[in-house]
Amino acid sequence: MFGYIAPDKPYLYIKDYMLYKSVYCGLCKSIKESYGHLPRFSTNHDSVFLSILLHNYLNKDYTIQRQNCILHPLKKRSVAVGELSKKVVSLNIMLAYHKFTDDIIDGEGAFKRLLRFIILRRAYRRAKSFMPRADEIIAREYERLRQLERQNERSIDRASDCFASMMEQLCRELLGERSCEDMERLFYNLGKWIYLIDALDDLDKDKKAHRYNPFIAAYGMEGDAESFKSERRDELTFTFNCIYDAIERSFYNLKFNFNTDILSNILLHGIRSRTNLIMENCKCTRIRI
Repeated sequence: MFGYIAPDKPYLYIKDYMLYKSVYCGLCKSIKESYGHLPRFSTNHDSVFLSILLHNYLNKDYTIQRQNCILHPLKKRSVAVGELSKKVVSLNIMLAYHKFTDDIIDGEGAFKRLLRFIILRRAYRRAKSFMPRADEIIAREYERLRQLERQNERSIDRASDCFASMMEQLCRELLGERSCEDMERLFYNLGKWIYLIDALDDLDKDKKAHRYNPFIAAYGMEGDAESFKSERRDELTFTFNCIYDAIERSFYNLKFNFNTDILSNILLHGIRSRTNLIMENCKCTRIRI
């Protein structure tokens, strides 16, 4: 995954902040147990959100334990252990592997190839054998996206549909018979937002490397990212507002089983805050929890 779906920290309740940190630690521990130490570097905010969303919706509560941490060896930390964690981390491993593969195909070269080999190669094989249908979905939609990129697809909706459809199909794979239209639409629009916010964040890098970017293909780009965002602010705002509205409708139509404050913070505030940071050309786009 990309790591963009994060809470709006100033508006996060302390109880939810503590839960979020413990889920992050729990997923890191789960990766170690299933795939070894090195793939733990792939732990990110998107997978934490997915874990909280699935556990809440499926009424699978966490067990909080105090465990040692490799990065904080002097003090035990709270770790959230959940029965859906292996599915979440396996999906995270596969998404990270295919993202590396896509970057390599796009010309980012030997360094990404080396990282993929060292960190993810063995873990990916295990994750693929654990969730083969999920891997087929990811591979198929990435290939569809690459075909559109080769054609320099000018429709932002068509380009973003690949990642959005991927997430919608993964929703059905994760939830099975518990999947529903509103949850699938939530996944679809989150996937669309992830793809487009990553493209917006990479405007300068993609232009310099002559790589496909849906916004550059749709509107052209003469100057740098800052001037592009200023000139196209109305179009960009409209695009992202449509996605926000669709996410909010799906969220309010769904029934969750626990306190929904943390999900509300992420879906109604976090993604808007993240978009605003990138729209304003903030260089400190890494969110720390």
